[in-house]
Amino acid sequence: MYKSSLNRIRLNLDQICLNTETFKSVKMETTEKITCLNSKKIDLHKQFCFRSLLLFFFLNVIQFSAFGQISKKAIRYNNYISKAEYNLSKLEYKKASKNYKQAFNVFNKLLSNDAQNALIVCSKSSDKKFALQIAYQLLDLGICKSYFSHLDLDKEILDSIQRIKPKKIDTRKMSVFESLLDADQDNRTVISRSELWTRDSLGLITFINTIQKLGFPSDFNIGIKCFRSDGGMYNSHNLAEILLIHYRRHNSKKLDSILLHAVNNLELNMFSYLKYCNSFTKEDKIDDLPVFMVNGKVYKNNYTPFELKSINHKRRKYGELSLQQYTDVFMFYLNEENSSNFRKGNKYVRIILPLSEAEVLKKNLIEIKKL
Repeated sequence: MYKSSLNRIRLNLDQICLNTETFKSVKMETTEKITCLNSKKIDLHKQFCFRSLLLFFFLNVIQFSAFGQISKKAIRYNNYISKAEYNLSKLEYKKASKNYKQAFNVFNKLLSNDAQNALIVCSKSSDKKFALQIAYQLLDLGICKSYFSHLDLDKEILDSIQRIKPKKIDTRKMSVFESLLDADQDNRTVISRSELWTRDSLGLITFINTIQKLGFPSDFNIGIKCFRSDGGMYNSHNLAEILLIHYRRHNSKKLDSILLHAVNNLELNMFSYLKYCNSFTKEDKIDDLPVFMVNGKVYKNNYTPFELKSINHKRRKYGELSLQQYTDVFMFYLNEENSSNFRKGNKYVRIILPLSEAEVLKKNLIEIKKL
């Protein structure tokens, strides 16, 4: 009996030990599962954070690409045009014709100022085929045939142009934007400065709304028309330039976005974009007043070699000429015969500073030429 009781105790102890081992095993297994689950949870959290960060970065890159970057096509076009203008200033017509062709191939068209210069260059380099291709573009945009008779063109090319039958142009869009320009000009004469600021703000809103409905006022959208008895050309840059001079002071991000879209689609020239867009930092801006006139003399800024290297690096980034090359083209257009035959565009317009302002800058100026 004693033995029997002892055996039962032993069996119970063995069962307890077995249960204890089972419990330890289950506990260890459960602990391992919990640890594994926690580890997976941490991994999932890391993956979620990484994917969220990646998505955030991707969206910002897309946003920057869409709203903050000049396209390579726009820069390439401007680079070819800049080279052509420099060739033109050196009377290298064949080289200029080649660069105008390269620019044309980027967008399969030229801005009207560039088209006129390319037309004359092609005439002088005997490239009749490309000259007529450009003439077709200008006529289809609304240039009257009489305009071409004022240009220095080969007689054979001029006769061929007179036989072209251009498309009919819808001038209604041009009329809408001209009414905005008329209102803008009326405001400049009859009201106070504070009231003018308010009206310009309202004018900017109207300008943006009109662009959203009708598109940007480019040559290819609203057309070109001739005016004055001498057949002078009035194009979209004449119109848009005046409005942008006044509206850029309001630092509209919406307008900057519109201008970026315009330059990337060859609706606006590069110089105008760089001048009127307010999204650039001071470090990214290029000098839009490198050469100017004071009291009948032509001056340029007296930059140090280091400053000049930095400035030229920025200019090349946008397809612009170096400052020295720009100065050469500017001096070419100072000749009345050259400026009346070729269209110099807004980047080569003579800037005349008052003498009082020039005196302040005098120590930093270099005289180039006395007229």
